[in-house]
Amino acid sequence: MDFYKVAFLLGAFICTGLRADQPHNAVGLTQFSTYSKTELDLNSHNNNQTLLQAIDAIQHMKGLTNTGRGLDHVLKHNFQPGAGMRPDSKKKVVLITDGESTDKTEIPAQNLKDSGIEIYVIGVGSHVHSQHVINQLRTIASEDTENHLYLFSTYQSFYDAAINISRNLCHDATNLEKQGLQADQTNSTGFTGAHRLV
Repeated sequence: MDFYKVAFLLGAFICTGLRADQPHNAVGLTQFSTYSKTELDLNSHNNNQTLLQAIDAIQHMKGLTNTGRGLDHVLKHNFQPGAGMRPDSKKKVVLITDGESTDKTEIPAQNLKDSGIEIYVIGVGSHVHSQHVINQLRTIASEDTENHLYLFSTYQSFYDAAINISRNLCHDATNLEKQGLQADQTNSTGFTGAHRLV
C-alpha cells in the first residue's frame, strides 16, 4: 500500500467529516505491520490542523500485514480511558488495508465487537478483490456488511467516496443522499482508527 497516498486520504477523511474539533468526536490512529504502534491517542488532538500535522509526521512502518495484532492493539491500548476513550461514546474502528492479513483476524475482530465497538473495513488496491480476501474482510467488519465493508480498486475511487464514508461514520445520515452507499442512521460520539499505513 502506498503510505503517502493513504496519509493523504486520511487527511481528506478528516477534513470532510472526522472533525476533531467537535466535542463529540475523538480521532485516534494506530499503524500496524509486523508490529502495532499507536500514532495518535483519542485525546491527542482537539483540532483538525494539529491532527493533520501529526498525520503528516507519521513515519512509514514496513513489514507483514498482521491485521489481527493491529485489532488487538486498538482494543487493549486505544479504547482505554487513559487514551481518551469516553465510556458513553459510540466506538468505531476504521480498518484500512491493501489485502490479506498474515495473521488470524477472527478472534481479535470478535473481541472488538463483543466490547461494543463497530468495525468498518476499507480495502484498497488490486489485492482486495479475491474471494478469499473479501471473505476475510467481511468477517472482520461488523454485521450489515453493506454499510461496513468498502472495496476500492484505486486510491482515486477511495478518495471520491471518502466524503460519503466519512459522513456515514460521523453524522446523522438519515437524510443524506449518498453515491451508492447506504445511510447509517446513528450519530457517532467517538472515533478511533486502526489503519495499515504500508
